[in-house]
Amino acid sequence: MPDTLISARFVRTHIPHTHSCPARLSRYTVEFALPTHQHPPNSQHRTDDPVALKEFLSELLERGLKIAAIHHDGVDLPSAQFDLLVKDAARMLAARRICHSLGINTDEERYRFGFSA
Repeated sequence: MPDTLISARFVRTHIPHTHSCPARLSRYTVEFALPTHQHPPNSQHRTDDPVALKEFLSELLERGLKIAAIHHDGVDLPSAQFDLLVKDAARMLAARRICHSLGINTDEERYRFGFSA
């Protein structure tokens, strides 16, 4: 299965349905595009946890999905903060791939390559 395909588990876990979205405004909202032949509106993921946000961005990067926007408290993030979040997510992805490919733990990866925080 190609990396660009999204598993059903990923969709259930990370893409909230409209009826299950909370009425209050989440701290972070990520707008991303699913790979389809039609052009549907962007999907959204909401979270209050900055660590969960970076993990979600890492999953989007791994699958090659387009990240359209990141909002904080309903406002678009400035490009410098957007870039920093994507950079951190890319580091997480690189560290995860290195650990998996080389069969090493995160401490050894951090010592040898320095991607883990």
